[in-house]
Amino acid sequence: MSTIRTDHIVQNGKNERSHTPSSVAQHRDLISELHNGHRDWFLDAGAELELKAGNVVIQEGSTVEAFYFLIEGLLKVHQADQPDKNIAMIAPGQLIGEMSFIEQVPASVSVSVVERAMLLEIPFSKVAKKMEEDMAFRATFQKALLGVLSSRLRATSGKLKSYLESDTIFDKQENASLLDAVDQFKKSMFKANEHEIKKEEEAFQQNAFQVMATLSNLVDKMDETIGDFASGKAHEKDAVGYKIQQELAPYVLMSNMLKRSYIKPRGYAGDYLTIAQMYDNKPIGNGKTGELLDRITLQNDACMAVKNRRGLLAKEIFKSVNNNEGAATHITSFACGPAQELFDVYGHIKNPEVLNSHLIDIDLKALAFVTDKLEKQPTKLKMNLHHANLIYLALGRRQLNLPPQDLVYSIGLIDYFNDQLVVKLINYAHKLLKPGGRLILGNFHSKNKLKAFMDYVLDWRLIHRTEADMDRLFEASDFGKPCTDIQFEKTGINMFVTCVK
Repeated sequence: MSTIRTDHIVQNGKNERSHTPSSVAQHRDLISELHNGHRDWFLDAGAELELKAGNVVIQEGSTVEAFYFLIEGLLKVHQADQPDKNIAMIAPGQLIGEMSFIEQVPASVSVSVVERAMLLEIPFSKVAKKMEEDMAFRATFQKALLGVLSSRLRATSGKLKSYLESDTIFDKQENASLLDAVDQFKKSMFKANEHEIKKEEEAFQQNAFQVMATLSNLVDKMDETIGDFASGKAHEKDAVGYKIQQELAPYVLMSNMLKRSYIKPRGYAGDYLTIAQMYDNKPIGNGKTGELLDRITLQNDACMAVKNRRGLLAKEIFKSVNNNEGAATHITSFACGPAQELFDVYGHIKNPEVLNSHLIDIDLKALAFVTDKLEKQPTKLKMNLHHANLIYLALGRRQLNLPPQDLVYSIGLIDYFNDQLVVKLINYAHKLLKPGGRLILGNFHSKNKLKAFMDYVLDWRLIHRTEADMDRLFEASDFGKPCTDIQFEKTGINMFVTCVK
């Protein structure tokens, strides 16, 4: 799916830099909008609250009296009389309660715990008192709050406008080729399903190439017509994207990978099991047609980039081990997920005991997944699992007692973080590194041609960045300098930047 690019790796230099589109917007949230000192006060004002699965955080119709910051676990938003129909999932690092603080009216929805959750409960009364006593905090907090609510209102208004105008905008002449691409893909899927039902195996296999070609063409047309670098008004792009999502929804639900990315059962698209299934590369779907679509999806550039980064990071870990020439090597993985790159290294180094790794993740199920794999290893590995919130660690609210590290890396985390939090995370990694130690961060590059498809069809919205963006972040951090080097995996859309302490 999408154009295949020439394999390339850029070392000690910069790839050709493209203009960053204005539509690469940073996600706005109250915590990151606050200044450092005010952010620290806000978090310190809260009390930790541990809840079991099924517990209700906010009851529809009740008066909300506090902000809730999710530290770990998973929450769902739903109507009180329809607990099994989720309106949204709330993942760690998200805050709820802003609207209730402003409006002081009963909650319009319920929020419940999906699995054991740790929250920070920050009473409205404490915040209100602080605002009365500290005018600087009051100004900063009000500005941050208004900024977040304005951003949400703008997004909601844009979606409503897109919904109302979707049919007329979608039928505009400039969208004709995109409309045709949608129709051609749907026709090829209809034929595949028809061949499956009639058990016409040979015809099904022949049509499989048509499904692949039409989906590739659709992805490219979406990038050309409503992608970040395409001309046109943002609300009109949204309208077209909304319409395409409607048109493709039945097919998305046929493929395990597409369905999981869209539904987000862990609260975000790229959870540990989604990544593990990409690594396994075993197509799963609703019937032969769904399995075919899943197979094609697993071969698209975005999935291939995820699979390729596993090998790239393994090479970097090997490099750190080899540089120490038999001495102990300390490595930390932020948001470790399935951690397959570490298992790859442990399975190939002559003396696994020299590698002492620390795996940090907020998702207990991700750590349980790694633990299960660890227990099946023929020899005991020095893998230390840490259940911790990286936002808390980056903000200094929690501490981990780790030895000076040779390498700290994250391969699928900062795409979800705005610039402020990324800099905080970089600073935390800088503290962990020994002199000469390296930090490696992965991020999807802005030239990813699948971005429009991910944004609109799957609602998988990552913050894409350029080399210049990464240089800027490191210059603003405790490293105080641009990236030492930048490299790409084989598709050229997953960028990995390194900075040496």
